[in-house]
Order: sequence, then structure tokens, then C-alpha cells
Amino acid sequence: MESNVVVFLTVAALALFGGVTMLSLRRVLHMALAVALSFLSVAGVFFLLGAEFLGVMQIIVYTGAVTVLAVFGIMLTRHDAVDVQTARGAVQRALAGIVAAGGFLFLFYLLFRSPLEPDGAGGPPVVSIGAIGEALFSPEFILAFELVGVMLLAALIGAVTVAREEAPEADREEEGR
Repeated sequence: MESNVVVFLTVAALALFGGVTMLSLRRVLHMALAVALSFLSVAGVFFLLGAEFLGVMQIIVYTGAVTVLAVFGIMLTRHDAVDVQTARGAVQRALAGIVAAGGFLFLFYLLFRSPLEPDGAGGPPVVSIGAIGEALFSPEFILAFELVGVMLLAALIGAVTVAREEAPEADREEEGR
């Protein structure tokens, strides 16, 4: 087995481990860290595929920004300790397992049905980083790009507002003293 196949299988196993771990943990902060592991593993897959720019963007945007935003959202809101296992019913867990198994079977079907060699000669086209930047900031996508920034700001302001409104009466009385 070639070394790049071994590295790919290791990175893919880490991505799956992060996802499964995220689903099995009880604390929301630990779940966010497990998702960060999955994001880093996906960046590793991008690097293995030769898409270094996408790998770096995966690390900066998802592992950095989205995970930090999730952690800030968790820290700014109050979470009561709720037993996750008692909140979910056995029927819901069984249904989720069936849907997940069906999804994996469908993905494996698509994987084995696809050709192993790319169609055409020469492989995928090479796109420069400058072309990607020009496409992102072109008039076609600039509005969507700006709206995403506004939505993230609104989500952060909403998290702060919800955290302040959910303060229990005992905390409010202590603040008044």
C-alpha cells in the first residue's frame, strides 16, 4: 500500500472519529472541540488532494472562525446540565441509526459506481488563487459575501442578548446588591 493511501486513510479515520465523538459527547464545549478535529481532518484531505488553498481556507474559516464562534456562543449562553440520553427516546435513536446506515450505504453505492479514472486527459484544471479571489469578490457574489458577514454579526449579537435575558432571578438580585 502506498504511503499517501495510508495517510489518507488515517486522516479520513480522524475525520470520522471527530464526527462520531461529537455525537457521543454530553458537554457542548467538548462537542465543539470534536467538530474542530473533524474540520482539521478535512483540511488534511484537501492538502492530500493538492488543493492547498482550500486546505488553508478550511483551517482559517472553519477550524478557526466557525469553531471559535461556536465556543463563544456556548460560553455566552447558559446551559443547564441535562442528561442527553434521557432526553432522547429509544425510537429516535433507532431511527437515527437507520437513517445514518442508509446514508452510508448510499454513499458507498455511489463510490463504487463511479469510475476510478477521471474522464478526459490531463486531470482537473488548475485554478489560481487570484481567479478564486476575483470570483468571490465579483459583482455576482459580493452581495452574498457581505450578507454572510452581517448574518454572523447578528448571530453574535443575538447570542449576547439571549444570554442576558436568560439570567435567573437569583443572579439579578445579586447584581442589584
